[in-house]
Amino acid sequence: MNFQSLILYCIFFFSGCLTVQAQNPNSTSKQRQELDLYFEKGIASNERTQDSVQFYIRLIDQVQTTDPIKGYYKSALNYSHAFSLENIEETGRFGFSMLDWSSQANEACFIADSYECIALYYREISMPDSATHYFELALKTARDISDADRIQSILTNYSNLLIKQGKKDEVLAYAMNAIERDSIFNKKKNQASYYHLLGNIYLYSGDYPNALNAYQIAYKGFESKQQILKMIKVLNNIGLVYSAIDNLEMAKKSYLDVISLATSHDLEKQKISALINLGAVYLELEDFEMNRKMLEEALHLSTKYNSYKFQGSIQNNLGNLAYYQGDYALALNHFSNALAINISRDDKHEQALCLSNKGWAYLMLNNKALCFESFNEALNLATSIQSAEKRMMALEGLADASEYFGNYKDALFYKNKYVALKDSLLGEKSKNKIAELQTLYESEKKENEIKDLKQEQAYNSLTIRENELQISRLNWQRFALASVIFLMILVAYVSWRSIKTKKELEKNQAIIREREKGIQAVFDATEEERQRIAKDLHDGVGQQMSGLKLAWQNLTISSKNLSEEEKNKLHELSKILDTTAADVRDISHRMMPKVLEAFGLVPAIDEMLEKSFSLSEIKYEFEHYNFDQRLPKKTELALFRICQELINNIIKHANANFVSIQLFKNQNQLILIVEDNGKGIKNDARPEGHGLLNIKSRLNTINGQVNYEGSQGAGTTATIRILLS
Repeated sequence: MNFQSLILYCIFFFSGCLTVQAQNPNSTSKQRQELDLYFEKGIASNERTQDSVQFYIRLIDQVQTTDPIKGYYKSALNYSHAFSLENIEETGRFGFSMLDWSSQANEACFIADSYECIALYYREISMPDSATHYFELALKTARDISDADRIQSILTNYSNLLIKQGKKDEVLAYAMNAIERDSIFNKKKNQASYYHLLGNIYLYSGDYPNALNAYQIAYKGFESKQQILKMIKVLNNIGLVYSAIDNLEMAKKSYLDVISLATSHDLEKQKISALINLGAVYLELEDFEMNRKMLEEALHLSTKYNSYKFQGSIQNNLGNLAYYQGDYALALNHFSNALAINISRDDKHEQALCLSNKGWAYLMLNNKALCFESFNEALNLATSIQSAEKRMMALEGLADASEYFGNYKDALFYKNKYVALKDSLLGEKSKNKIAELQTLYESEKKENEIKDLKQEQAYNSLTIRENELQISRLNWQRFALASVIFLMILVAYVSWRSIKTKKELEKNQAIIREREKGIQAVFDATEEERQRIAKDLHDGVGQQMSGLKLAWQNLTISSKNLSEEEKNKLHELSKILDTTAADVRDISHRMMPKVLEAFGLVPAIDEMLEKSFSLSEIKYEFEHYNFDQRLPKKTELALFRICQELINNIIKHANANFVSIQLFKNQNQLILIVEDNGKGIKNDARPEGHGLLNIKSRLNTINGQVNYEGSQGAGTTATIRILLS
């Protein structure tokens, strides 16, 4: 950097300081904007196919930048798709890759997301201690930057882990506090998530009326097209509540609504849980055929999507079906398989359920020791995780087993406990009616208090803000005065130097303009000459060849008395004449394709590709996006010739058998990507052939640039970017 540049840099620096409060000093680069766009589209396309995700990963890879966020975005897209496919091993690898790149970029929000992704990975492989560790790291990072939305997302995922570990009291306190806090700021979306979480707590605790109430509030909060997945989960849980209170018709309706909603939004994977639960309802209704049908479809979908977390529920329900049909040995086998799966997933609620089911299977097999062992183990586990529903199931099993084996004293003891617990759960309904009236009164009272509190907080906040602005304004006035004085001195010094270089700069710019005009004139003259030659070939030589062909045909028809050998010679000459005429037409069209002028760039490239590859073994695909209007004639012609040159090079030199051409507009950019799987070029190679130099010259005239990437044996990718005015 010379001295004049240093002075100018200082001027711009201090000018920027004067407006630092009005503008963000870390303005996003063009490459970063491009990366952000591709990442957002990649995340949006994740629910479709892996190919669409990989397409955006390739686009991110082609952005020329050393920003570590490029690596983070690639890892995050791969993680997201691997997680949706339940490819657990890959999610772990990409989660740690995300953490590495986000740490290099030193962006706390992405570091928090990376910690959360790693925690979810450990949760899926049943390592709760490691999952807890990374959830805590994610929470700390999000709290350090005061990111409320990230904190809410992390806590929700973390809380579901704690519930399954039986720590419902901690989660209940968190959910209630969060609902109260968000009601002040009217964050309905957050409130819906917390009510969903609250419903989960009540469901696991056996408090069904409160669970149903919480789920219904959550469902209303999620009722939008952007929240379909959450709506499906809430509806499924509502079905579980109705199943628990033996309202089978409402349970059946809820599960059917889930299946309908998932089908209408092409979310086939989300039907698995509802199918399993609907099968359980049909089992209660003793419709064994429909039960088996639901379980088979659930098993098919869980296998199709590698969704192994549902295998435990499917095994348990298959055990129930075998039990009801009297095959107790088969039922015991299914219950044991389900228990093993749930132990590996550390799901204590499902473990308690499987243990009770094993107890009934042992009871029917007349195995007293293992029967009581299973029921007692289920009771202890249900007590440890504070699950009233699972305790009630174990107590009922112990009562039935004691009666079956003739121990009537114990049978009465367990039966009384079972009845008392059941009555306490059902008795909550009447209490909730009274509590509902009280809640309405307290809510109205609290709303008025909150309004007053908000007004007071708003007034205090406004007063503080006004004082801060006055102090800030005074400080900036002083800083601005000092900066202006400094700038005046610098401007006085720089002005005389700028006069000296101004004429030289104008001269250089004039030379550059003339050079560009010269290059453009050469291309214009070349295209005019191509057009003239094409016209002469078509109108002159082509017409003459047509006339000659007609005369030759007449001559052939009139030559009836020729020998067979002479006729064959005439036939061969006719074929040569036909081929020559076709070649003249083909050369004319190649010199100046009429399709380009009549219909535009996309049809012209399509025709050129068809003709170029029709007689070769090379396969190709041509994709184009966002081409609703014609481009300027100069741009269309230049891009067509560039694409033509690249295709000719591939045919002559690449030894490829597949070529991919992509053409699309992105905001104010036009991008052409030509990729082959041929022998490739070295990354450090600088192609300087006549054709490639011609491409570079053409791009200079339309404000474009080209980049070549490739390696030996791995093909070559040419990326052309043109800035549209």
